[in-house]
Amino acid sequence: MNAALEQYIQKRKNEMLIEAGLYEKLYYTKELGDINDFPELEQQNDGFVHYKKVPVDLNDEEYKEFIKYYKPETKAKALAAPKVLTALAWLTYVAVVIIAIAGFSLNVSVISIITTIISGVVEGTILLGLANVISLLEKINNK
Repeated sequence: MNAALEQYIQKRKNEMLIEAGLYEKLYYTKELGDINDFPELEQQNDGFVHYKKVPVDLNDEEYKEFIKYYKPETKAKALAAPKVLTALAWLTYVAVVIIAIAGFSLNVSVISIITTIISGVVEGTILLGLANVISLLEKINNK
């Protein structure tokens, strides 16, 4: 078998085992080399400890059995609503500025302009908040 193909298959096999939760934690020690090779953090009594996920070693028979039951996690498509709401919020902010400038140049009463500015800022902030809430709920749902 081609060495590059064999390396790819082994890498993909390791990724699948880790994704399925079939791994052991290898904690960082100075003897093991560079700390950057240990990307995960775990909180312990005396602080945080770096570790990396090492897939369990399966023989061919065990791996075939694993593949039979393995179902990869599918990532849900990101919702468009947060992006649309964020764009509408910024559009509202820009519109309020334009309306305020136009109001001053057309000698509209100051009370009307201030009311317009306050309502526009409140509306834009509510839209931004709603977009953030939807994004957070989406992240929670995808866990």
